[in-house]
Amino acid sequence: RRQIHQHVTPPALEDGTLFIDGYAQDAWVDVGYYQQRSWQELVTLWIALNKQIAHIIAYMDFAAMYSDVVIDDAQPVLLIELMADYVRHTKHHLQQISENTGGIA
Repeated sequence: RRQIHQHVTPPALEDGTLFIDGYAQDAWVDVGYYQQRSWQELVTLWIALNKQIAHIIAYMDFAAMYSDVVIDDAQPVLLIELMADYVRHTKHHLQQISENTGGIA
């Protein structure tokens, strides 16, 4: 499948805690029309987005990484934990792509 999920939701900051509303993943994919893009376009987009995320993390204030983040009604977690989870999640998807494309990822 030619779908790259970019989970974008506007966050809100309140009392030093970042609040993020959940997202409708399937709806975001549907309105992204990824099936109409070439594989090369999707890979280029994915690389650019992840380079930007890496850039933000690289220059983020160390103390900010230990800020609480609340997603939906869940308990607060540290931003650094979400960043580590994003890396794990990305590796998981790279493995899926590799398995489904004969190892090009």
